[in-house]
Amino acid sequence: MPAQDWISECQLAIAHGYNSFKTKGRPWFDVIENTRLLCDAVPPHFEIDIDFNGFGVDTAHCTRLLKELEQFPQVVMYESPIPHADVAVSIGVSPKWVAVCIEIGTWVCCRKNL
Repeated sequence: MPAQDWISECQLAIAHGYNSFKTKGRPWFDVIENTRLLCDAVPPHFEIDIDFNGFGVDTAHCTRLLKELEQFPQVVMYESPIPHADVAVSIGVSPKWVAVCIEIGTWVCCRKNL
């Protein structure tokens, strides 16, 4: 989704008392810039989960992307960032994250400091 759509959805959610947002990370949008704009538009306590559904393009690209996302403390979880065949890579993406299998073939990575 374009950043403005993310922001509109989050503003509506915040107005209704929600404190988190799950969205989809897709390679045809600039995930870093969209996340930057979204984080600037929501309160610091608001938590963001980005679900890639394995659309991380390839392991090298996705590893770089996830390291860039570390600059946003509101991003507390990402789901299935790397294609499912590369689960071993998902587990070792960054020492700041821990990978958890939530079902067969689906890995969620969460910040260790939560």
